[in-house]
Amino acid sequence: MLAAFVPLTASADGEEAPQGLWTDYAAKSFAGGAGTKEDPYRIASAEQLALLAADVNSGVAHKTHTKEYFVLTEDIDLGAHRWTPLGYGDCISAKSFTGYFDGNGHVLKNAVIQNNSYAGLFGYAE
Repeated sequence: MLAAFVPLTASADGEEAPQGLWTDYAAKSFAGGAGTKEDPYRIASAEQLALLAADVNSGVAHKTHTKEYFVLTEDIDLGAHRWTPLGYGDCISAKSFTGYFDGNGHVLKNAVIQNNSYAGLFGYAE
């Protein structure tokens, strides 16, 4: 359930690929909010966005953020590490993003997507 699209730009060809995965650098918490429509979780950094991806991809019920709300509060540069999309699926298991995400007019840039058949900010969303 997506509330808004977020422009996602890729890094230019010929540049050295970033090392490591963003989920290895995930923040411990969001920049505030309660996850409700009236008070969405605020994401102001790549580390906080990585926290959302790590939580969703964990498949742990209380961490998947089902029906919770998120809003970007800053433009975010993802160029330092490779991005693993929020949610993925295959014939054995599926982990999907089932919340609401508002890009709020902000841009995600320089993303290098981890080799994955589900590529983009969101790999698998319901």
